[in-house]
Amino acid sequence: MRITIKLYSMLRSYHKDGENGVCNLEFPEGVKIADVLKELGVPDTMPTIMLINGDQKEAAEALSDGDELSVFPPMAGG
Repeated sequence: MRITIKLYSMLRSYHKDGENGVCNLEFPEGVKIADVLKELGVPDTMPTIMLINGDQKEAAEALSDGDELSVFPPMAGG
C-alpha cells in the first residue's frame, strides 16, 4: 500500500526521498505508525505528534492505503 509521509522541522532529515519533507512510500498492509517511523530511522525515544489524515493518533495506529501521515516534533513558544 502507498502512503504519503510529511515530516516537519528537524524530522525532515529522516526522509529517504522527497522534497520539502514530503514523500510517498510503499508499505505492507496493516503497517503501524511506529513501523513507518522505525523504517525512516526516527528514534523511538524522540517525542513526536502524529496525525493520520489530519487526526491525531498514537504510534500503534495502523495506516491504510492512501493515508497521509504527518509527523511533527513537539513545539514550544510564547
